[in-house]
Amino acid sequence: MIKRISTTLFIALIAISTMAHCKFDPVKFRADIHKYIAVEAKLTQKESAAFFPLYDEMLNKMDAYRKQMRSFKKKPQTEAECKKAINNCDDIQIKMKQTERLYHSKFLKVISASKLYDVLRAERKFLKSSFRKSSQTSNRKKNK
Repeated sequence: MIKRISTTLFIALIAISTMAHCKFDPVKFRADIHKYIAVEAKLTQKESAAFFPLYDEMLNKMDAYRKQMRSFKKKPQTEAECKKAINNCDDIQIKMKQTERLYHSKFLKVISASKLYDVLRAERKFLKSSFRKSSQTSNRKKNK
């Protein structure tokens, strides 16, 4: 499950960065993922009202971590700087995983484990689909 979540986060990062080239609208994206998750996980209005504020809070924290990760795009020049960058990346990824685990505990206070499982699966499906659409749009623009 942890491996799947890490993969989901990686795909989300790629999807978001790829969509940035296609006039990505974060407000629309968030509304779309909320709607998709609510339908796929069969969340009631009450569950949605309790779940999505926590979900958005988690996404905001994860976005901050992803921004920190972007600072490691350029390869450092020395071995010592490379080692430090690797350790910093590892630390950020650990913080991301800890944040995810913390929020999963919070989610379980407002929805059942079965529904949370469905939410996580729906999130993965949505992100995978968004990445595919974004990739196809990027490929069409390149071929013009």
